This record gives sequence, structure tokens and C-alpha cells, in this order.
Amino acid sequence: MKTKSNDCRIAEFTKKYTYLRGLYASILFMILSILPGELYGQGPGKAYYYYSEVELPWASCNIYFDGGSQMKIPFLPVICYKMAPMGTDKYSRDINVSAPVVFIGNGISGEDYDCYKDQDVKDKFVLFFYDFPDTVHADLEAGTSLVERIDDAFQKHVAGIVLISWEDPNPFLVYDKLDFDSIPEIPVITINMQAAEKILMSSRIKPDEMFEKWKKGEFTSRALISKMSLKMEGDFDRIETNDFEFCFRGDYISRDEMEEIIKVNQESVDFILELFKEAGLEWKKIFSCYFRDYDVKLFYTHHWGRGLSSARLGNFYVHDREIPDYGLAVHENTHTLIYQNWGGSESFFDEGIAKYAEAMAENKDQNHKKVIQFLEEGELVHLDEMLDFNIGSGDKPTRIGYPASGSFIQFLLESYGLSKLRNMYGGNPDEKQKNIHYFLEDIFNKTPVQLEEEWLKWLQKKFGFDKQLITEHFRK
Repeated sequence: MKTKSNDCRIAEFTKKYTYLRGLYASILFMILSILPGELYGQGPGKAYYYYSEVELPWASCNIYFDGGSQMKIPFLPVICYKMAPMGTDKYSRDINVSAPVVFIGNGISGEDYDCYKDQDVKDKFVLFFYDFPDTVHADLEAGTSLVERIDDAFQKHVAGIVLISWEDPNPFLVYDKLDFDSIPEIPVITINMQAAEKILMSSRIKPDEMFEKWKKGEFTSRALISKMSLKMEGDFDRIETNDFEFCFRGDYISRDEMEEIIKVNQESVDFILELFKEAGLEWKKIFSCYFRDYDVKLFYTHHWGRGLSSARLGNFYVHDREIPDYGLAVHENTHTLIYQNWGGSESFFDEGIAKYAEAMAENKDQNHKKVIQFLEEGELVHLDEMLDFNIGSGDKPTRIGYPASGSFIQFLLESYGLSKLRNMYGGNPDEKQKNIHYFLEDIFNKTPVQLEEEWLKWLQKKFGFDKQLITEHFRK
């Protein structure tokens, strides 16, 4: 995402209480926050969730007074490595908390500095910035991670945590501790600067004055006179089989639909086990969560796209039709099967083997035909470059990378065999990504250019297109 200049920030700061600033910021931030998944219609942009007009039937946050008045606060949950909002314990708990609020600055406490000083935060929401430009305590802020601040608040038995970003109008955070057992199951959400100002002003605190003093090192935590309520549907319905634990929101996906989904998933597992039977792979039971549409999946997982697969975390899908998508189930369950048995690889090979299996289940030529189309239109990227793709992260890596990787994997399988291809998986995926050209040459005894030429000639022999297309491709 682009970073705004200081002049632009100053100009916006001076206009922030005007309607024009709000309108300008909404439009600009929506443009600047566009991510690849958003470009392909696989969910709304991050900015969407921070518009006050947006209604979420599954979640709400309000500042309120006991007299009955309330103000809606747009937010997103912080996601943990259970691929679920913090506080839902991997879709087994609803969140329904109403409590007083304490604004504690930066959420840091220690021997020489304690933002919690003189504040009782037990069973209350704590509200703090995680990126405030405090020049006096810059080293302390830089040296205290978000995980440490959240863990510290959890140890103080707070009711919930509200994180504010000074810089990002659309915060989109992940609590990145990998140990499942040590993830605090407490509601944690993000709000932007505009919402934070409204919350502070609801308690007659002047944000500008407070922030200016804070930048100079003068800050005192404040208990607010307003309160906060946070609700989120987190206790999903479940159906278990021998191979899956299915999770879904029963109000939006019916039991009858889930029975069809179960059938499709079981058939997909049977198919891929048969497809790769030469390797003797074994399927281990996995968690699979279904969402009705992209907006819900993005909210709960912070992931764009119809499917997300992780052998450790599970599979997460959008189910936006009455008939389950068999190809998608094959694709995502292939990711799971390969990772459970071999481990991961870099993006081109991870997606390639899943796209290969998907094609074998639906139309074995579908990847090849797309590659030939790209070749005819002069769009096909050289293999040397595609090996560095992070597929799903941009136009070419997504539009070209998916079918090209599937076609290339099928070529390797038919030309070199599964036993050789298997060597591209396992070990450290990041290491493979950095040294993919070396690994490829070491395993197949061919350079990427040589393999690309073999691949395209193999396609030409299969489909009979003009050989001149290959010549022109290598002239680029």
C-alpha cells in the first residue's frame, strides 16, 4: 500500500472535522487499500468494514451510555493463527461483552514506564495505539511487539482489547504467535483513527490536545465515562465425519447444503488418494469451515479468495451456491494431502500440484488451454520469472500463474514421474522460494529455460498449435 507524504497528512489533519475530509479520505483510502484479492472480486476491500454505513449482521461494536444512547464503531477483529478472530476459540465461542473503557495510550508496561499506572482495568476494555509517534518513548515502542502488548493486557484480566492505528486507516492485523495453547482467548479488535477520536470525544476528551501532549511525553491514562459493547457470532455449528470436522453458521448454510458439501469433500479425498496412489499418501482428519460469502470469510479469516488451505489450521471456503464446487474441494484438499505427507514447497509448485489435481477432476486440458491462449496473445511469462511468483498476490501471478503452474506440473509428472516431483516438496518452503532455480536444476538436471522449452514443445505436440509461437515467446 502506498505511503502518504507528510504534506498530505498535515493537510488532512487540518480538515479532519469537516465533511469533505471524510469524503476525500473514504475515496482515497479505498483506492490505496486495494489488494490483489479485491481486484478479482474475492471480497470487499479492507476499507469497506471501516465505513459507518456498513451493517454486519454477525457482529457489532458500540459506544454507549446507560441512559440509552449509543454510537456505532466500525471495526475488524484481530485474527490469530487458529484462522479465527481472537476470543472465539476457533469458532466455538460467541463474543458478547459490555464493559467500561480505559484509554491507556500505547499498551506498554514495565519497570520504567507503565501506561496502566493508577488504572484498574480488570473486566474493562482497554483502548490503545500500537503505532503512535511518541518521540520520547520511540525506542520503547519499537522494542515492544503487538503480541507482547496483547499478552500483557490479557494477564491483567481485561474484558477486551481495542487497538488503534495512527497511520493505517484500515488496520488489518494478525496476532502472530504460533503456539496454539498460548494464544489468549480474549476479544481483540482494530479501529481506525477516526473512530478513536469519536470514542474519546464521547467522554469529553479533546483528541488534538491529548495527542500533542503525548508526543512530548506528557500522557496520563484515562477511564472513559462511556462504555463499549462488542458482539460477534463465533460459536459455529459442527458436523464430524471420519475425515473432516465441518464448521458453518447454520443460519446461513442449511444442514441439507452441508450434507452435499460433506459428500463432495469425501469424494474429492477419494479422488486425490487414487490420483496419487503411487506415492502411498495418507489422509489425516482436518477442520473445514464454510462461509456463505466473501465478505464473511474475509471478516473472520482476513483472507481473500474462495478457498484457503493449511494442513495444520484447516480449510476455509466460501460456499456461495447451492451445488458445492467439486473442483475447489479437490484443489484445497490436495494442498492438505500434499502438506500432510510431504510438506510445502514454494508458491508455483504448491499451487501447481493443486491446479493439476483440479484439472484432472474437471477437465484435464483446462490449464493447458489457458497457457496456449496466453502464448497466442503474447502474455505468457517466462518460467524463470513464474518460479518467483507469489500466486494470488497480483494480476500476472494470479491470472497466469494458476493455470501455468498446473500445466507445468502435469508436464513434469508425465515426463519425469511423481518420484522426481516429490523432491520439490518438504523442508523449508521459504528456503525453497529463495533457491527455487537451484532446487529445480538439481532435481531435474535441467535449467528453467531448458525445462520451459521442453514444456512448451510438449504442449505443441499435444495440441498442434503453430511452433512459431514458441520461437516468438523465447525472443521476448
